[in-house]
Amino acid sequence: MRPGRENTETSPRQLRHLVWCLERAKDLMPPGQESLVIIVDYKSTTLRTNPSISVARKVLHILQQHYVETLGRALVVNLPMLLSFFYKGISPFLDPVTRDKMRFNPDLHELISPEQLDADFGGEHHYEFEPNSYWDQIVAACGIAPDGTRVQKIEGEESSGEKDETTPLSTTPSTSSSETALEEKHEDTSIPKDVSAPHLEQKSPVVVSS
Repeated sequence: MRPGRENTETSPRQLRHLVWCLERAKDLMPPGQESLVIIVDYKSTTLRTNPSISVARKVLHILQQHYVETLGRALVVNLPMLLSFFYKGISPFLDPVTRDKMRFNPDLHELISPEQLDADFGGEHHYEFEPNSYWDQIVAACGIAPDGTRVQKIEGEESSGEKDETTPLSTTPSTSSSETALEEKHEDTSIPKDVSAPHLEQKSPVVVSS
């Protein structure tokens, strides 16, 4: 996550996009992997691009209530002193479990293997965002429809031996139980049902912890 590269207006769609990315990260976990690491890189972040306390509270709610087991570590790097007040502002909303998982300006080489660490952080993973091929790859790897939604098998086709086809589960972005609960219990963070799945912006891949 790189707040300094944010180029959209504050909107509930941003939260929906975050949840969508977390769900895709879970889809890409290898067998037996149950947690992931989120890196928040504050390089080039300004007061204008930094998320508000209100948005940060909603993000924390999502992580603490719906991804408490999935979140292995939250690593905040390149955090300038100017923005340290931001985390002081949200610290009262951190539960002890989540607070224990956060590290500020840590040595990433001690926490992430070089082959999984982005080259921007001194690792060996050279990531280059290419939007056209990226979307096709994420759709295929995660088993989702081209519009970003979940897919389901057509009822009865397995037993009848017919050709294996899939059909979109809905016309909205992939909805997990986390997204559903978020929409039902917190209307202020919900997204209109007709919002289509967003194409991901240039960001480093979410790193899966070893």
